[in-house]
Amino acid sequence: MAVMTDQQLRYELEECLNALSSKLPSHWDGREAVTFMKDNGCRNWKQMEWVGWYFEFRGLKVLQEAIQNSRTPFSFGNVDFDFATESLTLDLKGHVAKEGADPVPCNDSEAVRECFAKEGAWAVIVACGTAEYDENGSFKQWHDQLKGEPSAYVRAGQVSGRAHRRRKAKFDLERLIAVCFFNIGDLERGLQDGWVKPFQKGMVNSDGTPRREKYQILLGKVPTENLIELGAFQENPSE
Repeated sequence: MAVMTDQQLRYELEECLNALSSKLPSHWDGREAVTFMKDNGCRNWKQMEWVGWYFEFRGLKVLQEAIQNSRTPFSFGNVDFDFATESLTLDLKGHVAKEGADPVPCNDSEAVRECFAKEGAWAVIVACGTAEYDENGSFKQWHDQLKGEPSAYVRAGQVSGRAHRRRKAKFDLERLIAVCFFNIGDLERGLQDGWVKPFQKGMVNSDGTPRREKYQILLGKVPTENLIELGAFQENPSE
């Protein structure tokens, strides 16, 4: 793979951002989004954190149609990165914006480092916005009925009395933010300066297996040279 300049990488990233901003609707209704994923073959339509899965699924379709020089994205073990331009590997993340550092969970740390070794650069496009929550439980009830028979994890939670997390019923897309790591040196500087942090170390999955360490990006602390942002998002019609 040819070595690309930072300016060329930024151009490819801006091309992706412009494609997403021109095609994605700005208002995401949870029921419509889940139904869209289910009807179009997305295996993650049952996930409660539908905002991120919807952005990944629909955003990927937009990029595949719009970017002419795309290629098969990098994978490592059971970690698949979302999209790849001619010279840049991308991940897509949906995110309810918060005040302060605003951490965005990202990929497996070992896979990210391997991506730099094989691909040279990595970027994360974040769909940031505000959420309306399912205060009366109607969205959860609808989603549960659509899913049918509860999983073993859900049944175990019902027995143990595990508390339910609030679900997002709607999401308004306000900004598209791209964080670009032009080389592994940017990752190391991010870790040193505190705008990239590891997390999940020592945590376990629902089945008791240990979780792999991941990186999270603190949006409010990312330096401007690693940031591209499209704000004042305009209403786009749903397709």
